[in-house]
Order: sequence, then structure tokens, then C-alpha cells
Amino acid sequence: MSQPRRCLRAGLAGLAALAPVAVARAESLSLPPVLGVTEVFVADGLSGVALDGFDPVSYFLGNGPKPGLPEHELVWSGVAWRFASAANRDAFRRDPEVYAPQFGGYDASGVARGLAVRANPWLAVVRADGLYLFRSDHDRARFVADPGIAKRAVERWASLRSALVP
Repeated sequence: MSQPRRCLRAGLAGLAALAPVAVARAESLSLPPVLGVTEVFVADGLSGVALDGFDPVSYFLGNGPKPGLPEHELVWSGVAWRFASAANRDAFRRDPEVYAPQFGGYDASGVARGLAVRANPWLAVVRADGLYLFRSDHDRARFVADPGIAKRAVERWASLRSALVP
């Protein structure tokens, strides 16, 4: 056996001998419970921007989502939102709950199943009661076909939201 392999094997054996000590120490730690697994509003992990930078107001204007611009940015509910125009930004500022996606921007079908699943901002449905996002075309089609999904999502969102990090 070569010298590097012998050293590696000896090192691994030494780590294995320490494993019970590490487990015992970890079990004795008193850590607070995990309050949530993700944010209340879905945002890009690097930029902190909601809807991957799309303008939430533009979904309601009929031509699909438009990219927002940094010069028309607004921080609401701890998340940066971008808008295609100052007028859209001002409309959002006046009534953000109207334009922000339902269920924090998580997949509405996933929320109906009790899961916070990141949605694709290109896959959306706009209804009188708001903007809904989905992770797949299949989930979006099921949501449109079955009104019960929206009802189940609303019922589960309160408990799901309480487990998310504000």
C-alpha cells in the first residue's frame, strides 16, 4: 500500500473514532427550533428581487410579464420588487396586496398540498382575486380546471406561512 493511502486510511480511522464524541456533543446542544425553511415571499437568492425581476403590475395589463428595471425598484415586505415604469411602481405602492402574487409567489398547487414550492414567474394565472404562479404547465392547467385547488391553497396558506421565515 502506498504512503498516501496509508495516511488517508489512518486519518479516516481517527475521524471514525471521534464520531461518537461529536454525536454526543451535538445531542447535548440546546439549539432553538427551526422557525422556517424559506422566506414568506419568493425572491432570487442572489439579488433579493421578487418574481425574478418581473413587474408584478404588468401581469394585470394583459401582455404577459414585463421585466422590471432597477431604477423603478421598491422594497416591500422585505423583498425588492422591480417595475417596468414609475406608474406601475406607484400603483403597487398604493395597494401591494392587489399585485403581489398569492401565497408569496409559491406554486399555488404546491400550497394546496401543504408545500412551499418555488414557482416559475412565466407560468401565471391572473384572476379577479389575484396573481397565481406555478412551477409547471401541468400544475397551472389543473388549477384552472379545478376551482377546489385555489380553495385548498387558501385554507393551507395560513399554517404554511406561519412556518416560513418572515
